[in-house]
Amino acid sequence: MFLVILTSFKDRNDPKLNINFGTYGDSNIGLTLNENHTFHYTDLSNPNNKIDVKGTWEIKKDYIILNNEGAQVRFHKNWKLDNNNLCIKSRIGLNFYRLCHSELCK
Repeated sequence: MFLVILTSFKDRNDPKLNINFGTYGDSNIGLTLNENHTFHYTDLSNPNNKIDVKGTWEIKKDYIILNNEGAQVRFHKNWKLDNNNLCIKSRIGLNFYRLCHSELCK
């Protein structure tokens, strides 16, 4: 009985169960998370420094970690789940991003 109780608490607090697959953001800045743990991240906000990377993602606690070994550009790799997992947010230095799921936040 004790084991069942521990399992129940673990599942309820595990953000993997609540990931909303699909695209967060818009046409300028977007992150697409796929069920097979691949991602596509684009940041077209600076026309002189367009970012377009693909790779894999994983979850550590309530963060989505983007992995791309070959990326030659600096991009937002750590995203925190926010707002009941409808939005994600990231920060590099003084550059803050908050992206909401394109389908669920309409």
